[in-house]
Amino acid sequence: MRLASAVSDGLGPLGCLAALCGAAALRSGLLAGVGWGLLAMFFAGILPYLLTWRIRHPAAATAPTKRVRSLYMALAVVTAAVGIAVLRLLGGPPGVIEVIAAILGCLAVVAVTNARWRWSNHLAACAAGTAMLTVLFGPPGLVSALAIPPVWWARAALGRHTTVELLGGGLVGGLVAGGLLALLT
Repeated sequence: MRLASAVSDGLGPLGCLAALCGAAALRSGLLAGVGWGLLAMFFAGILPYLLTWRIRHPAAATAPTKRVRSLYMALAVVTAAVGIAVLRLLGGPPGVIEVIAAILGCLAVVAVTNARWRWSNHLAACAAGTAMLTVLFGPPGLVSALAIPPVWWARAALGRHTTVELLGGGLVGGLVAGGLLALLT
C-alpha cells in the first residue's frame, strides 16, 4: 500500500502539473521559466492541493462523495483562474498562460462531470499531462504516457477507482486538456 500511495501521490495531479508548468515555462528561458513555472504551479496546483487536503483526506477512511469531489475541483478551477489573472497582470509568458488556461478548462469539465460520474482525477491529470506535453513538444511528449500505467495500477491497488472510472478519467483528461491546448496555441 505504501508503494501504491507513493506512486499515486508522486505521479498524480500535483506531479503532472509541476511537469506541465515547468515544461511550458522553460520554453521562455531557464531563469524566467523557473519563476513563472513556480508561480503557475502555486496557483494551479499547490494552493488547491493545500486548501482541499482535509476534504480529500477525511478522518474516516471513507471516499469523498461526488458532490464533495466536484466542490474541491471547483475550488481548483477558481485558484487556477486567479493564477491566470495574476500571470497576465505580471506579464507572464503566453505559453504558461495557455497551459494554465487548458488546465483550468480541463478542471472545469472534470468538476462538472464528477457531479454525475466519479472519474479518476489522477488518471485525468496523467492523460491531460501527456496530451498537453505532446501538443507542446510533438511526439517526444508521448514519453510522459509512461506515467499512466503506474498511476492506473496505484489507484486500483488502493481501491479508489473501478476500471471504468479510471478509463473515464483518462479519456476526459486527455481529450479535453489536449484539445484545449491545441486550440489555444
